[in-house]
Amino acid sequence: MKVKVNQILDSQPTINKLLQTEMAPRPAFLLMRLAREIDTELKSFQKIRNDLIKKYGEELPDKSIKVKDENFKQFEAEINPLLQTEVDIKADLINLSDLEGIKITPIEINSIFVFLAE
Repeated sequence: MKVKVNQILDSQPTINKLLQTEMAPRPAFLLMRLAREIDTELKSFQKIRNDLIKKYGEELPDKSIKVKDENFKQFEAEINPLLQTEVDIKADLINLSDLEGIKITPIEINSIFVFLAE
C-alpha cells in the first residue's frame, strides 16, 4: 500500500499503543508486520530529518541541535516535500472488526485509518 511519510508519523503513537494491547493472534501478527514496515520507513525519514536539522541548525549548550530561526523557512522547504513523499508499505490491512473491544479514540482511529479495512 502507498502511504505518505506524514501519515506514518501520525500513526506511530496509535500503532505503539495497539502493540501493547491484547488481541487475537491474527490481528496481532498483522500489526507486528505493519509496525516493522513502518519502523523501517521512519528510520530513513529520521536520518534525513536529522541531517537537515544539522544543516540548518546550531548546537545548544545542552548539546542538542535546533534549527536556527533565520533558517527555518529553508528547513521547512526541504522537509515538507519529504513529508509528502509516498512510500510503499508491504503489509496487509488490519480489519476494523479485529479492533472490537479495544479502547481507542476516534482521533486514534483516524491516525491509522489508512492501514484499516472495513
